[in-house]
Amino acid sequence: MKRIPIHTDQNPKKKCKRFLWNTKDGYERFKKVIEALGNKMVDTLETWLAKRYNARSKPPILCGKCEALCESATITHIIDGHRNIGCACRYESARRKTSKHPCNGQCGKDGCTYVAGSNADLKKHVSNEVIVCPIHGCGATSALSSGFYRHFRSKHKDMLADDGSCVEHGIPRRNAKGIVLPLSYKARIDAQTYHMLRKQGGYSWLVLGVKVQLHYDSTKAKFTDDERDYSKFLSKNNVACHAIAQEILDVLIKKQMFDDNAIDDAGGRLPHGVLMRPHGGVFALSMDRIENDRPHFLKDKPVTANLNLVAGGMNNHASIVGQFGGKTCEVLRAKVVEQHSDAVVEGILNRAKQKYVRRDKVSHILYRTCSSTFSHEKVRYKQHLKKERMFSLEAVAAIERFQRDFPTKDSLFQHVLHMYQEQNARCTISGILMDNAMDAPDWFKPSLDAIEPRKGHVKGNLRLICRFLNSTNNDKKKTHDHADDPESMWTRESFLNYIGVV
Repeated sequence: MKRIPIHTDQNPKKKCKRFLWNTKDGYERFKKVIEALGNKMVDTLETWLAKRYNARSKPPILCGKCEALCESATITHIIDGHRNIGCACRYESARRKTSKHPCNGQCGKDGCTYVAGSNADLKKHVSNEVIVCPIHGCGATSALSSGFYRHFRSKHKDMLADDGSCVEHGIPRRNAKGIVLPLSYKARIDAQTYHMLRKQGGYSWLVLGVKVQLHYDSTKAKFTDDERDYSKFLSKNNVACHAIAQEILDVLIKKQMFDDNAIDDAGGRLPHGVLMRPHGGVFALSMDRIENDRPHFLKDKPVTANLNLVAGGMNNHASIVGQFGGKTCEVLRAKVVEQHSDAVVEGILNRAKQKYVRRDKVSHILYRTCSSTFSHEKVRYKQHLKKERMFSLEAVAAIERFQRDFPTKDSLFQHVLHMYQEQNARCTISGILMDNAMDAPDWFKPSLDAIEPRKGHVKGNLRLICRFLNSTNNDKKKTHDHADDPESMWTRESFLNYIGVV
């Protein structure tokens, strides 16, 4: 069943608006889903409109299976999950009974009391077959075919095909355990890259990344029903996900992006090539969409038709690569060396002191980034108070210190404003002037960043950088650190080296 969109274009000031369920259209849509699931509505149109339901309401429904009245499932759960009506009968299922297969002397041993859990186990027990390895001079024997296959693949690897089979001696292909890079890539890439993809989990990381993007696309209301259905179908098809990942690998190999000093689709230089591994840092592969109003993978199009394969540190909500494409680093080089008069810088600093735009009553850029950070930390603090063991000890220390350093939103703003003035409105990483005008390009606006994410947004651990450089940092999710971990955040040296400024 297709997902029912809950957004319309009724508000002229916004691109989309929340769909209202307390309307006739909402009643008809909900009734259509309920009847398709085999259930019945209790409310009539008049009672539905009178009760003014919203997405969290729990309208009464008659279960089509047990005819019980159910009032425990919200509209959102039913629409999104297409189930969870709420009655107890949805938990009922026929459980499979454990099979028992007694030997009863079939193995030739009188009074054998062995009981197998499956028919296959019983066949193994009663079998008297002895398999002798056919390779001349080996002479190894095994009572089971699985043991023979294990011996052959271990001792006679030179006779196996890429899939672990040997037609001559009846060895079937090996069943893949987990997500494994096909052996055919071994001859196409160097040993170091092959080790990264196969031994360090690079290929499995890529396949899982493809699945994550497909799941993301399948839930976005701004895409069409066909695009969401196509993404959902691919996300549940392992063969399709592997095919997409391997096609991306083929493109990377063709563009020589695994080589030292390779160039990505943004025109940036990758010192050691693109990295594909968990916690790959700012130079890890990232699939940045060219058109943000389309999914990552388009039907009947090449896999990379809507993708820019760039360094992970360049892919964020600012979407600078989507704007400039392969000329991104050329634009950044010009911005780094751009000169501005003292009057322009002074005007930007004076504008930063204002919290709101008086005419529109909209918060200014600098105050907005402080407000967003303060709200985020406030939510984390409430979660900590509600559930003490929700965060690690290090995270708890950072949360509590933020509350001491910045008890109010204004205290955070005044501290950040002082930083902005000390930096002379320049990005601490790139040196680019961070314009705070409302109509300034989004990617060059100031953004508040924690230097070390594990320490949180506390005094001494804050910096103001351009929004396009404030990328996601997953250091807080690490279970342990390694000495060879790549850098997870931009430094001035690594950024200038990436865009080609010597």
